[in-house]
Amino acid sequence: MTNPKNIFVSTTFAKDNSKISEVLNICKKENIYNVELGSNHIYEKNIKKIIQKYNFCFLVHNYFPIPKKNFVVNIASLDKKIRNISILHAKKAIRFCKDTNAKLYTIHPGFLSDPLKAARTKKNYDFIWDTKNLNKDYNLAFK
Repeated sequence: MTNPKNIFVSTTFAKDNSKISEVLNICKKENIYNVELGSNHIYEKNIKKIIQKYNFCFLVHNYFPIPKKNFVVNIASLDKKIRNISILHAKKAIRFCKDTNAKLYTIHPGFLSDPLKAARTKKNYDFIWDTKNLNKDYNLAFK
C-alpha cells in the first residue's frame, strides 16, 4: 500500500486564474495536506501570509509564486532579459520556499527557444511556438 504521506496533490486541479487562497481552502476541507503549489493561479498580494495560514507540507512548482506581471520562465533563453527575469523568479521562489518551509522547489530546465506566448488549448497545453525560428542548438541553450 502506498503511504499517503508521500502523495501530493497539485493545485493545478483548480480552474485557470483561480485564487490560491480558495484552492487551499478546498484542500483543507478535503483533508489534503500535501500540496504542490502550481502555476495556473492569479497573482495575490501577501502570498507568504496566505501560505503560512495552512499547516500543509508544500512543494513549489516552477511558476509559483505567481509574479505580478506574467511572463514565460525560460532559464535557457538566448534573450538576456528573459533569462535574467527567469533566474530572478527562480531565486525569489527559493527564498519563498525557505520563508514558508516548503520542502522542494522544482523548475523546468529551459527551452531551446522562447515561446511566442503561453496558451492552453486542446492541442497545446502550455505554449505557442514559432516553429520557423526554433533554436536548434542544444549546446547553446544548455550553456
